[in-house]
Amino acid sequence: GVLVGDAPDDPRMMCGVGSIAARIDVALRGLFHPVADHPLAWDIKQADRLAELSGEIIDDRHRALAEVAFEAFTRLAAPQLPGLRAQVIHNDISFHNVLVDPTQPWMIAGVYDFGDAIYAPLIQDLAVAAAEIPAGRKGPLALSARLVAGFHAITPLEPLEFDLLPVLAASRLAMCLTIEAWKPFDDQRDHYDGSENSNAEMLESIQATGYEEVAHLYRSACGISSSSLSVPAPIRTAELKQRRD
Repeated sequence: GVLVGDAPDDPRMMCGVGSIAARIDVALRGLFHPVADHPLAWDIKQADRLAELSGEIIDDRHRALAEVAFEAFTRLAAPQLPGLRAQVIHNDISFHNVLVDPTQPWMIAGVYDFGDAIYAPLIQDLAVAAAEIPAGRKGPLALSARLVAGFHAITPLEPLEFDLLPVLAASRLAMCLTIEAWKPFDDQRDHYDGSENSNAEMLESIQATGYEEVAHLYRSACGISSSSLSVPAPIRTAELKQRRD
């Protein structure tokens, strides 16, 4: 197969990525292991523990975006996580780890790298996939919405999951920026390929649009017209700085 990030554009591909994420989660449902909830830097539900490392981000704009995302996670998402559906999830279904058929790029050929599998809220698996849209694609939020629709068609999302999905996706992107800057291990130095710029652009799109509007976009893509949104708009960078001062 061909990595999603290297495959030609096809409007059906993102829907397929969402669908395979849901199918894997269905297959993993009921599985547990004594160390399934192990410490992991890439665990979104522990995003607030990475917040103190955001100072490692050299780029001022990227650092500000990450700080706003971490603040929103702590304020909006963290208190709600215990009420979400949880199970063992893949936790890294992204364009780095999903393959498509080279002759039919809308057909998923395989998913690999279960190294970040962990016990966490089910919606966390979708947040990873919905956040990490391949670099250079037009309309990344629209592509993200198609991916969400593919997941929802297999495993319908609950109202609170819709509400928190943009917050968790933003948190994942902030984690990407932070871990990329932190790089504590020498063997990670060649793992990154400059994708921090696309991560920052996607994060900025979510924050500029607002969590409520992004959740509405996701609902619309899933054919849901009514809304029970309860998550307010994100705190802007200037407001966060004012609070700290």
